[in-house]
Amino acid sequence: MEVSSLGTISAMMRTCRTLYQQAHGPRLLLREGITLSRGSDIVSLCSFMLADPPGRFQYLHALTLSQGNFSDVAVDALVDLLAHPNLHLESLVLHDAEEVLRSGVLIFETDGYPYTVTGVPLTNAITLLTTIRHLEMDGLEECAYALLEVFPSGLVSAMLTFDSPITQWGAPAEPEDYNPIVLLAQQADSLEVLEGAGFDADPDRVRYDVVYPRMRRIAVRHARPWRPATIAYVHAFPNLEHFGLSAPHVNPFAERALEMRRAQNREDQMNDGSWQRLRVIEGDVFDVYALGLLCPVPEVRLRGVVFRYTTHYLEAILNDVRPVTLRATILGGCLFGENGEMTSLLRGPETQCLRELELEVCFQPHEGETTTVDEMMDDIRRAIAPIPLRTLRLTLNHGFLAKTTPFLDHYPLSGKLGQPLHARRRQQKRLDLLKAYSDSFIDAIPALESVVVTLSNDAQAYEYMLGSDESRSASPLDSVGSQGQAETLQALAELGFGSLQDDGGGGW
Repeated sequence: MEVSSLGTISAMMRTCRTLYQQAHGPRLLLREGITLSRGSDIVSLCSFMLADPPGRFQYLHALTLSQGNFSDVAVDALVDLLAHPNLHLESLVLHDAEEVLRSGVLIFETDGYPYTVTGVPLTNAITLLTTIRHLEMDGLEECAYALLEVFPSGLVSAMLTFDSPITQWGAPAEPEDYNPIVLLAQQADSLEVLEGAGFDADPDRVRYDVVYPRMRRIAVRHARPWRPATIAYVHAFPNLEHFGLSAPHVNPFAERALEMRRAQNREDQMNDGSWQRLRVIEGDVFDVYALGLLCPVPEVRLRGVVFRYTTHYLEAILNDVRPVTLRATILGGCLFGENGEMTSLLRGPETQCLRELELEVCFQPHEGETTTVDEMMDDIRRAIAPIPLRTLRLTLNHGFLAKTTPFLDHYPLSGKLGQPLHARRRQQKRLDLLKAYSDSFIDAIPALESVVVTLSNDAQAYEYMLGSDESRSASPLDSVGSQGQAETLQALAELGFGSLQDDGGGGW
């Protein structure tokens, strides 16, 4: 049964009293948690759980609520479920958090302004869940914001996505109202991971009264172009190991504002110190450059694209933190030419600490008309050769090139089952060619132990250059196995939600 589908498990439980009444069946049905988006599902789940509270509540550790607008009956049932003494939830996810929390709340309007005249039953019930360690919420507005302020301490991880922090319930929002340092102060002693989007901060504030000693990973996207002061994060999260920060850019070439922020950040760190345990820094080239870090960071992961006019930012970043590992996407194979910007950068002293390099080179449309892949690979190999690398992963992205350009002469389309034999032979030749390129890097770099050269035709990489929000944003809050959760609810429904316990002895 451990590998059976939920439908199979429910069918077996309907035909076997032992599986139904004892722990094995409910454990398998509830092991991946439950997602509830309809009032009828809430009522049914509560009936199932309450049929054998000691035996079933112990297996429900994760709960996801979404969509909201639940009926009063469903809200009452959910409150009873959340208040049950045998419930020990560890993970709570609220999609469309505002709609979920407003369920069961009476809202009236006076002079066009809404106000509530009743309590918020689900908020009150959730604040009693002292065992929650992992919290995810999106669609945060007034009710969800209020919940965060009174959420029980003890969270280990939080993933929060605010809808529109530029305005707060119709009025301009104060930046500090969406500052994670302030917003999660009640979790300061336990919080280790913070992710999400829509955060904000006063860029001129450098010190807060709260410190998060356990925080080790932050990956957040700010809602407005200004970035928080680096030293504010240093003070609040002194033991940070992984820092991912992004902010929208009104004009990525507004160098004066960028230089002023970087200079201030560096001055603050020279006066007050910087991180001592930071291992990974992540963001686009503007975000990381603006941080002005004055501490070594073993790994730099650059989102977006580095192009001709931003290579000097990359050079400054490498000089700031002297990483061992660099992951970046470069727009333009021409940057690796004899006098190219990337060639000059890679031959500089700031790259001599690199031991692992992961590059994606995105070729521009015109490049296929003037050069061949062999010539391009020779340029890239000569540019990288002076670095004492041990690991190299190189992706050649030709998604912006027409398939008829000379650049792709070496790259015939993949042969598939049913195609003529010569197509598969051409594909084998293509693979042999890539292996030859990999071997050439090993010959050129004596310290190299591992090298992989691959091809890509994914033009989506160029959306970074065009400022695509999706490509720069933090990971979205995905539904937790929606198909599997629907199957779980169906399986529970088929079991009658505990009704079999009331059956007599017949039929077994």
